[in-house]
Amino acid sequence: MYKFEILFIVITTENRIKSFNDVVVRDTLFKNKEVLKKGYVPKCLNDLLHRDDIIQTYINYLSDAMNNCVPNNIFIFGKTGVGKTVLTELILKDLEHTATKHGINILSIYLNCETVSTDTAILKVLINQMWKKFGGSTKKIINSFDEHFGYFCKLIDSFDGVPIIIFDEVDKLKNPDIINVFSRVRENKFISKNICIIGITNDLLLMEQLDPRTLSALSQQEIVVPPYDAIQLGDILEMRAKLAFKDEILDEMVIPLCAALAAQERGDARKALDLLRFAGELAERNRSPKITIEHVREAQEKIENDSVGETINTLPIQSKLVLLSCAHQCGKNSKTTTRSVYDLYQTFGIQISIDVLTQRRISDLISELNMLGIISIKKISRGRYGVKNEISLNISPEHLIDTLHENYTLGPLIDMLQISAKQMYL
Repeated sequence: MYKFEILFIVITTENRIKSFNDVVVRDTLFKNKEVLKKGYVPKCLNDLLHRDDIIQTYINYLSDAMNNCVPNNIFIFGKTGVGKTVLTELILKDLEHTATKHGINILSIYLNCETVSTDTAILKVLINQMWKKFGGSTKKIINSFDEHFGYFCKLIDSFDGVPIIIFDEVDKLKNPDIINVFSRVRENKFISKNICIIGITNDLLLMEQLDPRTLSALSQQEIVVPPYDAIQLGDILEMRAKLAFKDEILDEMVIPLCAALAAQERGDARKALDLLRFAGELAERNRSPKITIEHVREAQEKIENDSVGETINTLPIQSKLVLLSCAHQCGKNSKTTTRSVYDLYQTFGIQISIDVLTQRRISDLISELNMLGIISIKKISRGRYGVKNEISLNISPEHLIDTLHENYTLGPLIDMLQISAKQMYL
């Protein structure tokens, strides 16, 4: 008979994984962290600093609504984080509140075109929002544009007041000329009143991309919201810090540094607030009694590297290989083209023995990388020779290659490329 000895190995999680008891912060530095997060809306217009002239212009443009008359269309332009959406939300909130006192009804419907971009989907969202404001249950409609548009017009026509539709991220619409349909509803006898359209966009060249008929129908007034400078960002951070943190836990240079770093990039208030919040979170994790400029520096580095690295690491190998091709080309010339990227991608694909995709499919992958913000694409007209896509990186080629080097398939290829590059200069 054989004698078996069974050895039981007990694996303990002690000192290996932190539990919630270990990470809970008992002496938090925050009073209300939400005021530093995306989506927080100040209580009133007076809480929006350094925007008085723009607020007054906005009010003037919408003043017809106080006479129960539909205002002209308005387009708001400006970079990310300058307050376009918050400004619009508070302006309309104030308009609705004031109009109600004077017996005037305002119907404002908000639509984020980044999440809803097709024509029929837009109408579905608009109809659902109107039902929520009117009360009652939604009606089942055949899934076609004409049916939804007809029902939308019926609801708008039944509303006794001023209808306003806000298209946020309007440049993300798959068919921007859908705005033409809403602009001409009265002219085309669909309803008996006009609709005020408010378009919000980061794209200063949006109007050049629209059909001339759409531009003619819009007859819009325009507002350009400028980036914040370091002093203005400092004032905004001071106001939010009083609401967000307990007293006397910020070193005196923390807010000026957050403001300066955000102002250097693009005057983005959202970036400044994220930086301050993350610095506070790092201080808490380190059990620090105060938030220092060292926490801000660390937060800046982590925000830049972690977001890019995590995004790139989740990409499929084909997209990573396209990125490597972009980095290699842009490292030499700062900009490149789809054709150049594809030629290099084919060479790399053969070297690491993966299936090489068609140029059309690679163009799709390049468009996806553009949507993620890792690269930027600019269309360059070549006259009778057509249009070409000019590609540039939004992060340094060196950082991108370092991140891609962590991939076990691309790592050896990158090592080989670096060795080859060194040998060229021997």
